[in-house]
Amino acid sequence: MTEEQAAAVERAPRIFLNGFPKSGLHLALAMAHTITDGPAVNPSWTGCFTHNSWSTNWAPVVNVMAGLRNLRDGTYLKGHMGYLPVYEQYLYWHGVAMAFIYRDPRDVLISQSYHVTSTDQERFFHPNKEIYAAMNHEQRLMACLCGVEEFSGLFDRWELYAPWLSVPWVFPMKYEDMMERREETVRRFLQYVWDRTTWGLEQPYQPTNMMDAMTEATVKNMDIKIEGGTFRKGRVGDWREEFTPRVKEAFKERCGDWLIRLGYEENNDW
Repeated sequence: MTEEQAAAVERAPRIFLNGFPKSGLHLALAMAHTITDGPAVNPSWTGCFTHNSWSTNWAPVVNVMAGLRNLRDGTYLKGHMGYLPVYEQYLYWHGVAMAFIYRDPRDVLISQSYHVTSTDQERFFHPNKEIYAAMNHEQRLMACLCGVEEFSGLFDRWELYAPWLSVPWVFPMKYEDMMERREETVRRFLQYVWDRTTWGLEQPYQPTNMMDAMTEATVKNMDIKIEGGTFRKGRVGDWREEFTPRVKEAFKERCGDWLIRLGYEENNDW
């Protein structure tokens, strides 16, 4: 092993797990827990929108950057971070490995509707759940989809996150892949993290044997993580049981072609 390769082995990753709200961010945390020494700060959180990321109001950039600067070698952060060039440039030039976690927006809507009604304010925090308390389930779905008072609708918020999918150095991570193609997804993410960690070296060491062990350990941690965090049911396609005709029609009106662009449908006839 060359001196440069030895230096690569000694490097430790900086990981930022960025997820659109209710897309499975807590499941992805098992990956960061396995391959880092722990969170950069406690709580290991940073976001860029007010009202706990239920709005489209951008928080002051200086406050967000203060959180990102906590990232050090061997640590991770999690958050709901919309796209701004200043955030991308900072993360890129500091060698951060960033996964952008997203999910079928229909299942996201279902998850959000249960989040705002949960009585567990510690695990399922929302700044004002009283707004939704008098609504029935269909009304809550419509409120999450279209917005209510200062809390913006699903696609109004999604549009501010979606540009991350066009950033070539960011790792796009589908919730459905974490659930249904776990080992493959973990292995690809670990390789991506290693590539970002050794970025700039001419001949980075490829830890094949270590990668196998880390993949196995991470998959086991993900199985455990399903029982914790803000994970409720986490089933793929739950929306089919919960959408009413009214919600389905309103969703199609607001969704545009996002389901096609994200690979969840071939056309709008669903």
